[in-house]
Amino acid sequence: MAFLYSTEVQAGIVYSPVDMTSGIAVVGTVAPIQQFDIASGIYTPDYATGTPVTLQPWLEIKDPDGILPGGKVEIANPQWKVIEDGVVKTASNLTQYDATTGSGVTAGRLLVKRNIDPEKPLTMLFHGEWADPRTGEVHEIQLSQLLTCEAVSAPLKLVLDMPQMIRYDPIRDTVTKRKIKAQLFTGIQEITGVNRAFIWQKRDKGGDWHNISATEIMDYDVSVNAAGDELTIDCSLMGERIDIRCYGLYNPYGAASGIAITDKTPCEQFAAIRTVPRLRAVELCHRQLKKNVRKVYPELRIYDSKGEIPNPDTVCEIRWKRSTGNASGTVTKSAVVAYGSKPTLSTDNLAVSYGGKFIAEYGPKEPLRALKTADGKILTTADGKVLVG
Repeated sequence: MAFLYSTEVQAGIVYSPVDMTSGIAVVGTVAPIQQFDIASGIYTPDYATGTPVTLQPWLEIKDPDGILPGGKVEIANPQWKVIEDGVVKTASNLTQYDATTGSGVTAGRLLVKRNIDPEKPLTMLFHGEWADPRTGEVHEIQLSQLLTCEAVSAPLKLVLDMPQMIRYDPIRDTVTKRKIKAQLFTGIQEITGVNRAFIWQKRDKGGDWHNISATEIMDYDVSVNAAGDELTIDCSLMGERIDIRCYGLYNPYGAASGIAITDKTPCEQFAAIRTVPRLRAVELCHRQLKKNVRKVYPELRIYDSKGEIPNPDTVCEIRWKRSTGNASGTVTKSAVVAYGSKPTLSTDNLAVSYGGKFIAEYGPKEPLRALKTADGKILTTADGKVLVG
């Protein structure tokens, strides 16, 4: 039998979709997370000085039909971009990145040779392609990797070269101005420059604290230097006591002057107290006076635990009173008749028949204070300085 006719039947092969798994691997021992030591300024690891982090994109396939061998395959047309400060940039155009071409499973490898800002993590974006050799279909691979850095440091420590309490002896202390230096440390490293700032505060009479300022009228007894790290107290003007505290502010990324005080801000507090020693006196004068003696010239010598006080009139109040006897046996005391350690005293008003005596009263001078008007207003000079007395 002869076949007179023929036809063609086209049969297509249907391939099962390939299972694809992809990701970014960190090659080697250099981690994608850095640490930045605030005190030393050292990055660990340091990507910028010979130990870059290496990123390797990968693609692994599995053919359910078994036509293609399973495993990792080469990614074609690899491209890296990076998001820096919100701007997407091409990594191959930047010297801080080395986008090696590679081949096979190393295709698309990237070396990051820059350190990461602790406050600005980097996002690395990868784009590549893989063509299915069975069908020619091109698959896009899009991946991302986050690079971060954490700031670490030893606890902050504020140091003042002053004990928690200092005593001021107005009689013996010849240096009245005390200087207090502040330092801020992280670990054993001192923080200097604009990264640190100090806030000095003084306690008010009512118990509240205020920032010490050259414009504060009642801060006439304290001052802060231009650098802000040294406070001077004029103990002769501070009254009986002054309470001071200091805060140490730190900003590892810039100026510390705008940093707010919190309950974790290091703080130190101290007090300066006016301490008056116990005094005793010896009066040099004749004990018995003749009737014709009209004036006497006594001398009062004052002593503390360290011995005789030189020039006692400069540091002590000394006043003399007179007492006279009466026929009834009582004694009449007069008002103050003289001042000073070496007065001239008149005997005119002493009672000849019933006797009398001179009495010396003495003590340390009262501390200087701001002068006020009757209604409580502070008296100042024409240039705004407080009057004390």
